[in-house]
Amino acid sequence: IEKYNYIKEHCDEFVYVSHYYSKAAIFKRNRLLVNQSHYCVCYLTKPNGGTAYTVNEAYKNGLSIINLA
Repeated sequence: IEKYNYIKEHCDEFVYVSHYYSKAAIFKRNRLLVNQSHYCVCYLTKPNGGTAYTVNEAYKNGLSIINLA
């Protein structure tokens, strides 16, 4: 919690996509990140799952993909 509060206090912008954890909130967060980015830095090792979905969305939106895997 201490690290979370430190980051929150020192960031330029803080955006809530939901007040509760859910799969829908995670997808909404990921779409927001993709829509406001120029690059996608990921660690993608398999062709399915949440990371693969988000990287695919980044690719569709023309982002440069940097896979650290």
